Amino acid sequence: ELKEDGYFNAMVLCINIYSSYFSTKDYGEARNWLQRSEDMFHKYEQNGDPRFIEEYKCHFALINALLLQATGDADAAAKSYASADVSNLRSSWDKTEITDYLMAAGRYAEAADVYAQIDSDFGITEGTRMTFDNISERLVPRYYANRKAGRTAEALAMADKICDGIDSA
Repeated sequence: ELKEDGYFNAMVLCINIYSSYFSTKDYGEARNWLQRSEDMFHKYEQNGDPRFIEEYKCHFALINALLLQATGDADAAAKSYASADVSNLRSSWDKTEITDYLMAAGRYAEAADVYAQIDSDFGITEGTRMTFDNISERLVPRYYANRKAGRTAEALAMADKICDGIDSA
């Protein structure tokens, strides 16, 4: 029988494995590992740190929303996303999960707003060393969110940053 920190560590490991399967679009295995991580979470939840419990409830709702959206169940994905109290999430990792879902769901204006908040809170695009990975993972999604949201001026400004980044990369 594991102690609380053992359940927490097992849960985090299962989430990482889930992420690997999700990124390779093996959604069946991703679902299995998400279920395992939720099982570990429910055991941790019994005596764990309440701050982590609330944060991870929201985290599970987000990754579940991403998985449901990716497997074509947009209604269930929207419900899962709505159940997440995203206002309490503060890390750039959490905010990135929010934008991943919003972009997948076609909610581009909301995604662009969250990207702007990430940039403001964490300075993600300013002063970041421009590599091709940074361009594709950080700048390009912001460009698409703004363009698809009809925010032409913001999209063009981001396109300029992409061009400048390509020159320096």
